[in-house]
Amino acid sequence: MSEENFNNSEVFYNSDQYGYSENSLYSPILIEESYEDTLQISIPLDSRSKFILLLIQAFVFNSNITPNKDYENTLKNEYLDFENITRNTTIQRGRNKSVLAKLLSNFLTWQKDNTISNKQKRKEYFNSKIIRNFHKLIRHALEGKVPRGNSIEFDYHNPIERDIWNNLQTICIDNKEFFERISDSKKFPSKSEKNKCFNNAYYEEIFKHACVKKAFEKLIKLFFFDYQIEKLKKRFGIVCCLNQTHCFLCYSKWGHLNEYIMNFPNSFNGNSEEINLI
Repeated sequence: MSEENFNNSEVFYNSDQYGYSENSLYSPILIEESYEDTLQISIPLDSRSKFILLLIQAFVFNSNITPNKDYENTLKNEYLDFENITRNTTIQRGRNKSVLAKLLSNFLTWQKDNTISNKQKRKEYFNSKIIRNFHKLIRHALEGKVPRGNSIEFDYHNPIERDIWNNLQTICIDNKEFFERISDSKKFPSKSEKNKCFNNAYYEEIFKHACVKKAFEKLIKLFFFDYQIEKLKKRFGIVCCLNQTHCFLCYSKWGHLNEYIMNFPNSFNGNSEEINLI
């Protein structure tokens, strides 16, 4: 994805996701209505202050911090400063990195034996992992199973997470034959092959369909819900730091990665009129 696409495409967020009103960071509200309406909110990236506000809400909520307006502004500036530093990153010999490679350079690699490697995760492997997990969730949705396992599980007892999952499941069931076809693991690149990655032609083919973009949107909302860093580590196989307690820099790393992944399908255009959306 080009720098221009990354900056100008649209992303979807839930303004009440963390139990705060949209207009006030400091006034908790009780949400009793259906979450589906709020999950459909579309916030253009040129209104990034709303997204940063949601990220700050997650940070202060998870960290049990009582913020004030000055502190909020300080965190906003930290988020934007981190973005500028990341975007100006180069690798040896002055070559320019892709946006994703720059973002991944801020993380260490987490392995299943709970060890940490300083080796940066390759962007091709990272994309492949997300797509494989996406298709795994599709198969669970079509089979009526609640996802289990470190990379795809979620808290089904949380009403927001459950609603997101139910909506994803509805999209898949309403377009059952289509999703059965694209999630057939027999058609994926073999893990035993030297080239284990999906290529751009594959992404262009699946993301030209509106229902795939919609289902993918639900997936990322589910994965990044409340920025639960321990779960994010296991989902993506990367860690933001080696500390038990996470500062706002950690949330900035995950926030920028969230933006990138959510916008990834928007670099591929196309429509499919037979698709049923909710």
